[in-house]
Amino acid sequence: MTVSKWTVYNTADTAVAGATMNALANGAYAYGAEIDNSTGLYLYGDLELALSSAVTSVAPAFLSVFIIPNVGTGNYVASAGNPGSSYLRGTGSFAGGSIQFMQVQGLILTPGKFKIVIQNNLGVALPATSTSVCSLYRYGEQSI
Repeated sequence: MTVSKWTVYNTADTAVAGATMNALANGAYAYGAEIDNSTGLYLYGDLELALSSAVTSVAPAFLSVFIIPNVGTGNYVASAGNPGSSYLRGTGSFAGGSIQFMQVQGLILTPGKFKIVIQNNLGVALPATSTSVCSLYRYGEQSI
């Protein structure tokens, strides 16, 4: 009998650089650098956003996560602004109030290179300092 279990997380990828998120306005998008999944071929990812200081959000508050694949042409369909709803892969919802730490779990990843894009929908701008961190932890399944 084969049993499937999770793999451990890979080393965290910087999904979106802190400086890219500085004072990110409500409704605005922040694009991350390219992440190469063509070797590890991880199936899933958990995104973690740690803000440098707490922000007071207004309900309904959420963070949208987009994954833009590079399907081998070397090109990405978007490099700024709204990447389009077909690339939306998940949201993290929050009831409002003081937020400093957020997660969006179970993102399905592409088997090659891709970029993570986040959209701030917290109702307020993100902190102005560059110490916020947005990390992606990739993982998969294994048969034992």
